[in-house]
Amino acid sequence: MFYSDSIVRILIIRNDVKKIILIFFALILLGCKPNTDKVISVAESELSQYLVDPESAKFKDSIFYPEKDVGYTDQSGYVCGLVNAKNSFGGYTGFQPYYIHVLVKTRFLVPVLGVLHGSREARVITEKDIKDKVSLERVAIDYRDKCPRNK
Repeated sequence: MFYSDSIVRILIIRNDVKKIILIFFALILLGCKPNTDKVISVAESELSQYLVDPESAKFKDSIFYPEKDVGYTDQSGYVCGLVNAKNSFGGYTGFQPYYIHVLVKTRFLVPVLGVLHGSREARVITEKDIKDKVSLERVAIDYRDKCPRNK
């Protein structure tokens, strides 16, 4: 009698351990790749650092255009949208188109531990670009290539 009770308890414990391990790995796999909201947040934060008054930046219509084949735990691509920030005179400039290339990597396969990120090729299209027609054409082509659904 005692022997069969011990076996039943061991089997129950083994099943519980299997369930715990399965749940643990499922949680890890659920969050391996940073989500789109996190990528947009990183991009907006990075772009703010290029502005005269980073705290004044207001963003809208931000969209992430991912690149293909960047890895299981990575997100890479362009974030495009509109930004309004204060200039050196303290006034807001109005919403202007922007794009920025970002790479966001999950640390140690678990997003709870944070993400590593970097950016390159940040650009806000300004009034100066609009006045310089040659520059505007190049910027417009770049913007269309990187932000296909934004106008």
